[in-house]
Amino acid sequence: MEHRRITVLQILLTVSLLAFSQVQYWVEVGPSYSTVNATNVAYNLKPSFRAGGFVRYDSDIESGVYFSQRSLSLSGFISQYADKIQKVDFIGNYLEIFPISIDFVNKKKFIIDNLSLNINAGFFASYCLGAKGDVIIDGVKTKIDNIYKDSELTINGEKYKFKGFRPLEFGVGIGYKLLVYDKYFFRLYVPWSFTNMTKYDKTISYTGFTLSLGYKF
Repeated sequence: MEHRRITVLQILLTVSLLAFSQVQYWVEVGPSYSTVNATNVAYNLKPSFRAGGFVRYDSDIESGVYFSQRSLSLSGFISQYADKIQKVDFIGNYLEIFPISIDFVNKKKFIIDNLSLNINAGFFASYCLGAKGDVIIDGVKTKIDNIYKDSELTINGEKYKFKGFRPLEFGVGIGYKLLVYDKYFFRLYVPWSFTNMTKYDKTISYTGFTLSLGYKF
């Protein structure tokens, strides 16, 4: 319930900023690479995808909405946290909302006249729309329609309850943006989630990076 209240407040704040500011409209798209911060499990950096748009206000504040696809592979679970689970592989689709991202570096004429450097940071909320994958439990590989939902599986003739990952997460993202002619830009974006996505380890939270190309209307 508390998570829902925070998300509603984020949306209301974004709408309020739109109502009282002149805005610029931008879009961006690019490849991303997904991984996790984890206490015990092993993980890989895997290719993914991210696209969306944002509005920029006079006060150097941005708000945006993005669609992202993440690919993750986790292995080396320990029995203390994940009984019989040995590996989880999945590809998920996510909706990301950035209610506020604030500049802390905004340097005009960076190196040359038509180049600008912009670095900003802000909080985000992300929700998984669905994630198909495979799990290896007690040596048996099994498909799961949605990693983010509880599933009852049959493993070696016995019932096993797979506890779904948490679909809603919160975190902070930092963007390093290089603008050309105040019309195009290249951005390196790095997110860190504060949410432990599953109880199958002491800590498993999302991170990664995106390299995107953007355009201002």
